[in-house]
Amino acid sequence: MLDDHKVDVLIERMRHSITPTIGWWLRWRAAHRLAAVRSPRAVKGLARAYVFGGDKRVTSVAARALAELDDQVSVDIVCDLMIATGDERLTELVATAGYEHSDPSRRALMLFLAGEFERYAEVDADGAALRSAQVLADETLRARLAGRARASARLDWVRLIAGAGTKRRAVDLSHAEWAAAIGILTATGRWEELWRLVREAPPAWGVRILRELARRRWRPHEVEQGGFDELAQLALSRTVDTVRVAMPSEPRILRGHRKHVPHLAVTPDGELLASAAWDRSVRLWRLPSGEPVSVFDGRNTTGLLVTGDGSTLIASTFSPVLRWRLPSGEPAGELSTAFDEVGGTAQTGLSSLVETSDGRFLVGTGSSGLTAWRMPGGEPAGHHSLSGISHANEVAVSLAAEGRIILGGFDGKLSLWTLPGCVLLSTQAAHEGPISCLATSPEGRLLATGGHDGRVRLWRLPHGDPIDTPSGPAGHENWLSRLAITPDGALLISGDLDGLIRLWRLPFGEPAAVLRGHRGAVTDLAVTSDGGLLASGGADGTIRLWELPSGMSAGVLSGHEDKVLRLVITPDGELLASGGLDRSVRLWRLWNPVLRELSHTGLGQLDWHDVARLKSALRGRTGPEQDWAAMIAALVRWRHGR
Repeated sequence: MLDDHKVDVLIERMRHSITPTIGWWLRWRAAHRLAAVRSPRAVKGLARAYVFGGDKRVTSVAARALAELDDQVSVDIVCDLMIATGDERLTELVATAGYEHSDPSRRALMLFLAGEFERYAEVDADGAALRSAQVLADETLRARLAGRARASARLDWVRLIAGAGTKRRAVDLSHAEWAAAIGILTATGRWEELWRLVREAPPAWGVRILRELARRRWRPHEVEQGGFDELAQLALSRTVDTVRVAMPSEPRILRGHRKHVPHLAVTPDGELLASAAWDRSVRLWRLPSGEPVSVFDGRNTTGLLVTGDGSTLIASTFSPVLRWRLPSGEPAGELSTAFDEVGGTAQTGLSSLVETSDGRFLVGTGSSGLTAWRMPGGEPAGHHSLSGISHANEVAVSLAAEGRIILGGFDGKLSLWTLPGCVLLSTQAAHEGPISCLATSPEGRLLATGGHDGRVRLWRLPHGDPIDTPSGPAGHENWLSRLAITPDGALLISGDLDGLIRLWRLPFGEPAAVLRGHRGAVTDLAVTSDGGLLASGGADGTIRLWELPSGMSAGVLSGHEDKVLRLVITPDGELLASGGLDRSVRLWRLWNPVLRELSHTGLGQLDWHDVARLKSALRGRTGPEQDWAAMIAALVRWRHGR
């Protein structure tokens, strides 16, 4: 019997099936050895390879082993993965083998997801398993339960999750659950139940219910008709999608650059936007109006950032680092990138530039060196030549426990350095091919890397230990182009050259969702500060909006005449700025964050203080947002009898 360490080594070897350079025979042999062992750990690795692997030889070996399990612990592992992923092939394998989970609650979920409702009713007669899943399960599983319930018009599911006596109130339902509940009640003609649900539903869903009732020409009992008629009339007058978390309007186009705009940065107060183009100019714009403020000589800008305190705009170039004071735009001096080395002088043309989270250091890397400066003065804090180390493509910084600089190289190696001083600590192989993107978690204790090999890998900081668990992320079929981590550190987002976006749960990288829509490479990713909305830019010239953590589409912004190169969202989540190959900067106004919050808060939790707060947030605005404010005010008045 192999010990756990050797089993993990075999699992890791088998998981490399997406990389073409590792021999198929080694992967196939690893799968065979795991199949012979059949310990619970080996079975888990085989099951995940069967679901997520791409090598047909490996999945064939895994399928045979998984179909012949003779111990309940291993059966439970396979059943748990079936419940978690909903993989159709694994579901069919489990059904054919006749496997059942030893836990009655998990067995009930399996039967419900498989559509075997008569057997489900025998196991979960009081609905306890479904109620528990609604409270404890993640959003992906709840969405799959909702999808099965909607496809089969299960009224019992609706009443379990939204009815009286449940621990989880209707207001806590996810978007997928709300859509399923409304769909089921509509399909079964339960108009009275829909009308009652309006009292608890968030306004975004209450309006959808009112529209449906009005279109069906249904009216409640006479005593409630006045309130219903007023609300239905308001709901039918809305011209926007009632469930989106964003309400994009036509963009404001900021003109002035004569070449494409690959760099954007916004100040922490959200009042200024900076853009840098290949026409050697850096421009400042006032937000939200887009009014021009200043134009600077940006030379050949390779990167742009605003310091964390909002006092300085910094641009990296092929020679010095340029600085301007904000908001005045006055020059703040240059930072030299020439440092004396043993045997001569090193000149580093920077390709990547970041600031440490505490604002003490500025760090840049280029074709011939790694450089650090002490801030705010800009005194040199260290330089190291990268001779003998492949040119670093990306730089990230962590100050979780002690200063760390992390470089991703074109040779696929990850190197760690200390601050200050830029002293090399370690170098290790990370990807089979160039590392194309990095992302660190907000607290600085986790690093994600993406490579040309299509893999996403996770590392613990500050020491760079790999997180290689059987549930770790596999990857994409093409090069990784962008990575992002949500502000709460719960989700990793990866985009590739095929236009595919994947969501992964952190800290272990379990697959959460696959987002499709772009017809070309994903060129940039941006997440709102509340973590509720993802914007993705594409080589197809579109910007797509996605709800998080569900990954549901929230709209498409079209207007750029060529590739979208850069995205940035203001700290309040109200404005999205995009720079493109078409030489334009565009401002897109998203929903006001207060409006977004209140439209998705249960009506029973809203009162007149919320209405007043919303009116204050929207003062001076016109159009759909004011229509929504009127709708919410009418719902609150009706709900509270005023």
